[in-house]
Amino acid sequence: MPRIVFLSALAALCAACPFHPSLFRPPGNTTRDSLNLKYGVSGPTGRVLDKGYYVINYNDLWRIPHWSAYRLTPRDLLGTSKRQDNFRPDPEVPKKAQSTLEDYKGSGLDRGHLAPAGNFTRSNEAMAATFLLSNISPQHPSTNRGIWRQIESQIRHLVQAADTTWVVTGDAFMNEDSLPVDPKTWIKRGNQNRVAVPTHLFNAILTLDAKGHWRAYAFLVPNLPTRNPNPTSKYQLSVDNLERTTGFDFFVDLDTAVQNRIESTAPTLQP
Repeated sequence: MPRIVFLSALAALCAACPFHPSLFRPPGNTTRDSLNLKYGVSGPTGRVLDKGYYVINYNDLWRIPHWSAYRLTPRDLLGTSKRQDNFRPDPEVPKKAQSTLEDYKGSGLDRGHLAPAGNFTRSNEAMAATFLLSNISPQHPSTNRGIWRQIESQIRHLVQAADTTWVVTGDAFMNEDSLPVDPKTWIKRGNQNRVAVPTHLFNAILTLDAKGHWRAYAFLVPNLPTRNPNPTSKYQLSVDNLERTTGFDFFVDLDTAVQNRIESTAPTLQP
């Protein structure tokens, strides 16, 4: 993977992006809804879908999420609900902007979760919510079942060691020089571009421990069609650098001094 050109990436993305920066807030006033985005995200605006257990920023043209955001505590991971595999279109997305089961059929690509099913075992309802196709993007099996699964496991270890964790998991499109681009690869139906295939996947993670200590972590991983032999540490970066690359500003409502301190470093996670 080429070295990421952080300083020029944001400018290129903003110039190409048809969206406008805004601060995301889940609709409604219930506690469960608001906690998922307690510290906010600003950046390119898609269709905001509040699923209660997590919040989606969805791109109608690409038929995949920009990101899914969710809050976790150690207790959330103690559930016993089983994986359901009930993938289905999201009725909150207009039909012309929905991805469908037919799109993925025969594509050779996995229906990859952004808000992972393994993080929502607390109830059958929570588990089922993660299988909406608005929470799914096309991922190469070698990535989805390999390094991406390893990172999901590492994040669960972080959750278990913290008091509360906030995660923003998303899709990115980058060229060989690591600059943001429009989607180049699509799942097609006939001659129609149906679902954009991301070149990269990312995570921005914020943790608060029982002693009130904040930490931030980030990953940016290539969505490769072949097995990735590298350790997950190769794809760790600071939240600041992930922001420059993706055009999003994560955890914007966190105290500014805390943001400046924790988002500029990239603490190493153990495998």
